[in-house]
Amino acid sequence: TALQIQDSTADWMRLGESMEEAAQSAKDATILLNVSEFEGIDEATDSLVSMSQAYKDLDKMDIIDVLNNIGNNYSISTDGLATALKDSASSLVTANNDLNEAAALITAGNAITQDPSKTGAGIRTISLRLVGTEDAKQELEEMGESTDGMVTTVSKLRDIIKDATRDAS
Repeated sequence: TALQIQDSTADWMRLGESMEEAAQSAKDATILLNVSEFEGIDEATDSLVSMSQAYKDLDKMDIIDVLNNIGNNYSISTDGLATALKDSASSLVTANNDLNEAAALITAGNAITQDPSKTGAGIRTISLRLVGTEDAKQELEEMGESTDGMVTTVSKLRDIIKDATRDAS
């Protein structure tokens, strides 16, 4: 409805977009709504906001095209992929995964779990552990995850590898 598009436009404006940019972003969110199984524009907008913030170098329509293509050709729905990316995109970008790599990881994981939300949360947890920064450790702790033994600096990781190599030889 016009009210939903207006609300979506307002959401984009709150992120700092101009009126024209926000109107185009709301239109893009509507396209995502139409090619997915989302029930409302609010869900499509929330997902597109998360992904466009994570993948700032991509046009929103490029993101939607990737989601739609995978949703049409693999065992994950477009909205399921968008939901999983909403939960994991920022941590996957931090781990240097582009949109295609992130979508592939989620699609492969979802083939086993058949639960995009759990797949997205799991991949987020894994990527935060692999990144191993203090920020990642803090985020994991906020999620209620154990961080015992988590390596948070390159020098600590180097020392662990050196110790393991020395012990093995």
